[in-house]
Amino acid sequence: MIRVARHHRSGYVLPMTLVLVALAGVVLEMASRRSLGAATDAIDAETALQIKWTRRSCAKTVPPLAERILSDVEAEYTRPVASHRLTITLNDLPVELVISDEQAKANVNALYERLGKERTTHQLQRLTASTPAPGIPSGGNRRSATANHYSRNHSGVSQLLLRPTHLDGRRQQGGPLPLFGSHDQVFQGATPRNLAIGSTSEPPLGHAITCWGDGKLNYRRAPVETIIAVCQPELSFAKAQELGELRAEQPGLGLSELLRRLELKQGQLRAIRNRLTGRSGCWSLWIAIHDDRREWFRLNILEQQQNNNGSTTEHQVRFDW
Repeated sequence: MIRVARHHRSGYVLPMTLVLVALAGVVLEMASRRSLGAATDAIDAETALQIKWTRRSCAKTVPPLAERILSDVEAEYTRPVASHRLTITLNDLPVELVISDEQAKANVNALYERLGKERTTHQLQRLTASTPAPGIPSGGNRRSATANHYSRNHSGVSQLLLRPTHLDGRRQQGGPLPLFGSHDQVFQGATPRNLAIGSTSEPPLGHAITCWGDGKLNYRRAPVETIIAVCQPELSFAKAQELGELRAEQPGLGLSELLRRLELKQGQLRAIRNRLTGRSGCWSLWIAIHDDRREWFRLNILEQQQNNNGSTTEHQVRFDW
């Protein structure tokens, strides 16, 4: 009888089992990473869609209502309000909205054309350092809000750098391009949060300066410091303070009557009338959205222009970060 030798290879079972377990672990890890990545992509896509429709809805709805919103806030607080900030929550995403009257700010284009680069830079430095933020004060005291004046060192002064464009292009409507068409041409290295929101210790950089509008300043809303910057040297500091007090005591005074009570000379009157207005035709809306990882900003500008036939033409500008 022939015996067949049997070789027992049980020693190979454990290593093979360990290899199979390791491979299974690798496969499971890859699958879990892929699932996690897919889930993260889905969340990112959902967040991006929410942000897209939030910004689009706000940009379409709020700017046409900006004048009414600011007027309602002024009626509630019985004082001029150039900017109003509010926070809402949409699907657990905090959304900050800043609604502003751009014609309550000093127009850098108008200043530059009248004063030149050096004097405009000096005026804007003083304005940025001394103009209080246009938010709503506690208590809503009309007189103190109008006469409020203080000086401090704003970090934005060091960021001020005027870089005008050349007037060699044309807008689609046929008008010349502005010297300054964005904050990047005024402030160097400023973040959108610096421009729109500011911080607890400093107001936003863009609260007193604008690149948009027809160049005239709305005397009904502009802070006294801004009126001084726009109307110097024809309007002294003392006369500007007097204007602010008259505006607070009699908000319904028209520009002609207001200037008449200041008892200015004819040359001063002509110059100031060309720089001030009692109505606005340009508003801005900042939209700031953030989650745990990043921030999104959008700036919408709405300009309205009265045509000779009585109709109104609207022009919109948008910046995204």
